Amino acid sequence: MKIFILALFLFTHLPLQHYASVFIANREQLKKYCGREDVVLLASTGRSGSTMMTSQLKRYIPTNNVLKTHLLPPENQCFKGKIIFIFSNPDKATESALYMMLHKRLFAERHFNHVEKADRDWFNHLGGAHQQTIDNNLLNYDALRITEHLNSWLHADVKLASIQNANILAIKFERLWDKETVQAIREFLNIPSFSLPPRKKRGHYDHLFPNEAAFRKEHNLGTATKPLYEAYNEARELWEKAPSFQFLKLKN
Repeated sequence: MKIFILALFLFTHLPLQHYASVFIANREQLKKYCGREDVVLLASTGRSGSTMMTSQLKRYIPTNNVLKTHLLPPENQCFKGKIIFIFSNPDKATESALYMMLHKRLFAERHFNHVEKADRDWFNHLGGAHQQTIDNNLLNYDALRITEHLNSWLHADVKLASIQNANILAIKFERLWDKETVQAIREFLNIPSFSLPPRKKRGHYDHLFPNEAAFRKEHNLGTATKPLYEAYNEARELWEKAPSFQFLKLKN
């Protein structure tokens, strides 16, 4: 009983960074880590396995050295750590983002504030996530600017590199559990024992709100398991053409 009470005390009284990874919400916060080579930045457009990956990395890397963000690539002159950029099928990622916005209190506002290029004016003009309509919702407008994020992380602000001089490992979520991908993570971060938790089924198909189901029915040009939303055609093409994983280096 005494051990339990002590553990409870430590959990409730230790600063957040002792048991949670560091979330980088803006570039000013990222400056704190300028020049540090011991940090790993887990970047993502969101709803692409970044939370799971962040939690898993903390098993092998000191918690305070694991950073999570939805920012675009940092400046090469300042950031000296390693970066894992994880991205996924934008159609499914958007369905997941919409689900979280409608079902989880405060998620929408936080997510729009954390995704660097998100169209916050659009979100604020709507009056919040629950004010989306058939003609104006996340499934028919790339309000989180997934296309811009993918282009920046995979093309515009990076260049191909070897594992020896790369500071980015870009991973397609759908191929994350491949043996080759796991091995690439081990070598890139120098953690030979790294492994992933069992893969779970992805997607929300049940308990949809009526308006949420209506949005999917109206705008999905594919199927329930393989959605296709026209607003994400360009983002989907970037995702489809990207390899399972690739080593990259910051340009700037």
